Amino acid sequence: MAKKKIVIVGLGGHAKGSWVHSIKRHKDYELIGVVDTDTELLGNVSSLNLGFPEDQVFTRVHDMLNAGIKPDVAVVATPIPTHHVISKDLLDAGVNVICEKNMAGTIFQGRQMVQAAIDHPELCTAMGTQRRFNPAYWTAKKYLQGPENQIGKLNFIRWTDAFNWGLYRDGWRQFLPDLYAEDQMIHWFDLIRNISGLDIVQVKSDCFIPVGSVFQGSSSVMANLALAHPDDYSHRHNWVWAQFYGD
Repeated sequence: MAKKKIVIVGLGGHAKGSWVHSIKRHKDYELIGVVDTDTELLGNVSSLNLGFPEDQVFTRVHDMLNAGIKPDVAVVATPIPTHHVISKDLLDAGVNVICEKNMAGTIFQGRQMVQAAIDHPELCTAMGTQRRFNPAYWTAKKYLQGPENQIGKLNFIRWTDAFNWGLYRDGWRQFLPDLYAEDQMIHWFDLIRNISGLDIVQVKSDCFIPVGSVFQGSSSVMANLALAHPDDYSHRHNWVWAQFYGD
């Protein structure tokens, strides 16, 4: 069987550190090109040993498609605020899409992406996630949702994440107004949902700059979440509550 053709849109740290290696290890897929706005990177793509001709690089998705290159799959690994436009362009062109986390920068962009997927039922769409399969998180999920659970029904969650990385406000992230909320927090919200098996039905939060912080824009979040099974979306007394702090 012929290998499926795949391209990476956005050859940054995640793409080079994870996606390239995963694709090369997969016997059913062949990396055939890259789309990125960094022309210096594209000019030196041969040094990365990606396995495709040097002319298979483009600065826009439309340039790739206009050149007659239509992959079976595209991995969208660009900065978060660009995901919705690039994913929709690919879906409209008939390309299956794997979009890196976070899905989108706003709920409205996310809804556009969902609608684009609904409009193209012949295509596959997938979202990348991180940390779900960390041994500790996976164990917690299987225990709480499995028959071995001897604790009882989940009642309350208290979750804290102190993400102390001095270089975090760097690159494209330096332009995010609410740095933590727009990037790292989404991973933990995903984990809370995955471990509990419940959906987040309500969020009340504050984003703020702690005393002494020199970050531009807010760098910390305090939030109260309500989680529920789909059958209990309207039954407030059956909600599970979570208190979340992160920076």
